[in-house]
Amino acid sequence: MSTIREILTEERRKTRRHVLPDLAPHVPVEHLEPVRAQTPKRRAAVLSRLMNLRPRALKLKPHHAGWLAAFALVLWQPMPVLIALFIGFWMVFLGYALFGPERMTHLRSRVTRRMARLLEQRRALPELRLRREPEPDVFADRPDPFERIAPKTR
Repeated sequence: MSTIREILTEERRKTRRHVLPDLAPHVPVEHLEPVRAQTPKRRAAVLSRLMNLRPRALKLKPHHAGWLAAFALVLWQPMPVLIALFIGFWMVFLGYALFGPERMTHLRSRVTRRMARLLEQRRALPELRLRREPEPDVFADRPDPFERIAPKTR
């Protein structure tokens, strides 16, 4: 029984291998080598590196601040957030029931276009710096007073 089981198991493995496509058909088999599993020491080193991240190594972006504010709002006042989500759900549901899917799809596309346009305008804003236009030279059209002092060459 065990011999028959081994033969059947080996045959199943062969058929499974033939069913799957080659992962890298253009690479000869001689150039492939198995990937080594991470050793416990390496895994511990990676975990210790992750655990010892310094706060300055974390680079927070503006959208992270938005998510952090939303999370803080949910922790601080969960009821208004739930009420706002509930009202928003019912507005969308009733709009879909009253106006139909075409109208709601059109409204959604208008809103997404407007939001995309606002984001583009926000990104297109110039960098804010204090720039002063150079003031016109008051003495540009007057003669240079130091020309009289210069030695005259003869």
